[in-house]
Amino acid sequence: ESIVKGLFTFLSITCVVGGALMATVGNTIWFISQMIDSARYGYGSKWIFSSYVTNFFICIGVAVLGPVVLRLLYEGIMMFIILVKNVVEINKKMKDD
Repeated sequence: ESIVKGLFTFLSITCVVGGALMATVGNTIWFISQMIDSARYGYGSKWIFSSYVTNFFICIGVAVLGPVVLRLLYEGIMMFIILVKNVVEINKKMKDD
């Protein structure tokens, strides 16, 4: 149980920090590199801003919804672990009788 709890905590922090960093720093670096490429190779840059906004909201979605999904998975796994513990305990009591 403690391993699952530690893994949940680590992954939740990773989702929030990673999503926030990708939405700000990573997305800005990507935007700048795309603008440089469009100037260098001469193709239109209309799609770059819309992709920037889309990537931003996807990253924020990961930062917000990631921990929610992880929590649902965590609760399901913990319910399964508790169920197995209870079944083992019931089996022990039935063998003792």
